[in-house]
Amino acid sequence: MYRCIFMFLLLCTSCVEQKDTTSIKIDLMATDSDTLYYSSFVDSLSYIPLETKDDCLIREITDAILTNQYIFILDTPQQSVWIYSTKGKFIRSLHHQGNGPGEYINLIQFEYDADNRELLLLDLSLIHISEPTRLRCI
Repeated sequence: MYRCIFMFLLLCTSCVEQKDTTSIKIDLMATDSDTLYYSSFVDSLSYIPLETKDDCLIREITDAILTNQYIFILDTPQQSVWIYSTKGKFIRSLHHQGNGPGEYINLIQFEYDADNRELLLLDLSLIHISEPTRLRCI
């Protein structure tokens, strides 16, 4: 009998929630005195409107590379690289998802080698860089 009462009291006291009395108040509406203006490090801005057609609809710009000739846009949700001229005209897309040679499974990053005019694609699933995509035919 005493064992049952002891177990009951032990269970009741061990289930008591302890309150943390330490708190920090953060004022999210406070003004920040360290404001950084673009004009402090940019002398001019320009934008390039990209051609929009049914066959070149970008879902998400994950990364972009601007060269003297091309604009490369990585779209990881569509597993594609979109290629535009520096005037914004659509040239072509690269979508080689698969398990075969020259294909990738999970495209996560890319880089452009200007010296060799090659686009290097990083495939996360295979943890390797795929064969370079030569851009001489563009």
